[in-house]
Amino acid sequence: MIKAIILDLDGTVGYTMPQLQTAMNETLRSFGYPEHTVEELYQWVNLHAREWIEGCLPDGCTEDQILAAQKKYNEVYGKYYLDTEYYPGVEALLHKWIGEGYPVCMMSNKTHNHVVGLAKKLSRLPAIPDDPADMTEFGRVGIFTLAWGVSDRFPPKPNPASSLAIAEILGLEPSEIAFIGDSEVDVNTARNAGMVGISVTWGYRPRAFHEAMGVKNLADTPGELDALIHSPDIR
Repeated sequence: MIKAIILDLDGTVGYTMPQLQTAMNETLRSFGYPEHTVEELYQWVNLHAREWIEGCLPDGCTEDQILAAQKKYNEVYGKYYLDTEYYPGVEALLHKWIGEGYPVCMMSNKTHNHVVGLAKKLSRLPAIPDDPADMTEFGRVGIFTLAWGVSDRFPPKPNPASSLAIAEILGLEPSEIAFIGDSEVDVNTARNAGMVGISVTWGYRPRAFHEAMGVKNLADTPGELDALIHSPDIR
């Protein structure tokens, strides 16, 4: 039986691609690098912050060029990321789960301050873009019991360390927690942590991709996702 829920952000809770593409292409233009289509960005979008930058840059960039682009991107993304909105039906579903007593957590490979900012925005709370204090917030954020991104505290997904830390904080066995996402990163995080993996197909990977990975718990709609969470037979 599922007793708590961990959600990926990009492609699962929120449709983040318009802001990601705008910020990335503005960053690339500033260095004279080629820009990317949405289809090209899909291949890197669920990687952790450093890999996202490296993937979008031209081959052969030096370490200094990568770091400069990462710094610039974080500055530019800060102008746009709070425009992100929920996928249709997801906000109502989260509030349903919270009303039923489920701890609902969010975990992303975004930089931690951006995760906290988006958790506030999606909770309909005031959010300050790139607030330095956000990097020190690791507790409740609005409606989310926990909202964690990439920081020095834990390695990024699919390493299970952060997921297992959440299980410990909640006082639950990993097998009692659903880990919900839209990519191979999330599938592997759930498997590595021994949690119940659920893939949603409204995000950045199609149903066929998840089926090829052997995912058994698939949801095409928020209603189907809710049914899986309440299924006594889910494993």
